[in-house]
Amino acid sequence: MYRIVKKQVLNPTVTRMEIEAPLIAKKAEPGQFIILRVDENGERIPLTVADFDREAGTVSIIFQIVGATTEKLNHWKKATAFTTCRPPGTSLGNRRTEESGGHRRRRGVCHCLSVAQKAPVSRGPVVQ
Repeated sequence: MYRIVKKQVLNPTVTRMEIEAPLIAKKAEPGQFIILRVDENGERIPLTVADFDREAGTVSIIFQIVGATTEKLNHWKKATAFTTCRPPGTSLGNRRTEESGGHRRRRGVCHCLSVAQKAPVSRGPVVQ
């Protein structure tokens, strides 16, 4: 069972949710995604893991309301419990595509938050 521990409306069409999911947080990496359903008969939607906290056992997702499924998801409240969440999928970074015969770079930025927060902070050059 998964539970929403925090919900933050970033603007009228974009929402961030922090979800209690210890097993997913344990293995999550920047750029991976989870598969989520808003109800038993709903479509499965992939949502990029925007951030994760292994110690707290949470993952964060950021989504834009673009259709019926994300509209339903946006109506979920803090403490809503659900069971229709799947473990992280492969990274959305570079993927081989058959049409192009090469690599296509994904342009999503949700996972950049997690990478930036864990990057060392530069204080500038050291002068002696």
